[in-house]
Amino acid sequence: TRTNSNYRIKSDTDSTTFVINVCTTLVHESDTLCPPNTAACKVNTQATDPADRYISIGELTSNILKTVNDRPVLTYDNGKVCNNGEKSKTIITLNCAPDLYETSPTFEFAEDCDYHFFWDTAAACPLNETSSGDCTVQSPITGNVFDLSSYKKDSGYSVQDSNGHSIMFNVCG
Repeated sequence: TRTNSNYRIKSDTDSTTFVINVCTTLVHESDTLCPPNTAACKVNTQATDPADRYISIGELTSNILKTVNDRPVLTYDNGKVCNNGEKSKTIITLNCAPDLYETSPTFEFAEDCDYHFFWDTAAACPLNETSSGDCTVQSPITGNVFDLSSYKKDSGYSVQDSNGHSIMFNVCG
């Protein structure tokens, strides 16, 4: 998730640029006038009318993350209606690349109303934390060891989400 900018991906085949953010709506920038609530936008740099130049190809919905063939896949639905009457959507397949941190998605292809992207990133890799019985955890990336024993409480912790559900948990206990 970027909070100050978006990912920009140029198409290799035409004058299209895609503007995407991850798990949040686009950051509004002066040179990108994508519709509100858009998480993925197709920008036709040849068009002069803003309605034709900035086209939503997906918004955040409640079930954006799924696993397909053991890979995380983000799907943004509810984009602009296409010629066939369906709403456009963006599908971003994430691929585990343990050594790649500052990467961007690449545009793969468009099919009907679906825009497909592929993204090699360490963020798609499973976490391989190592912990021991003494309430420490070691970061697999940095090797730093964190002692969490000061967070252990006999009664545990309780938090409430925005829907009023209580979540009970404890650290090291």
